[in-house]
Amino acid sequence: MTPEEQACLARLFTYSPELEAAHLLRDELTAIFEHVPSPPQAQERIRAWQERVRHSGLSCFDDFLNTLDHGWNESSTTLSGGTPAAFSKD
Repeated sequence: MTPEEQACLARLFTYSPELEAAHLLRDELTAIFEHVPSPPQAQERIRAWQERVRHSGLSCFDDFLNTLDHGWNESSTTLSGGTPAAFSKD
């Protein structure tokens, strides 16, 4: 992101703290999937992320949380390299 884009985003966040919180939570989830070393650690980190989302008071992740809660076994099925199949970029 360019410095100008970062400044624009920072200004936007001053008007909407909820949007900033959602953006940060989205970045955290992305980092889990990009840098997790193993499926068990991924599951642990995702569960912790889910708790942070629930405590945030935001509702924008509700459908995704529901999917994780009801389909965890399917989403934690892994491909080679430890990427959960349900979240593969392929």
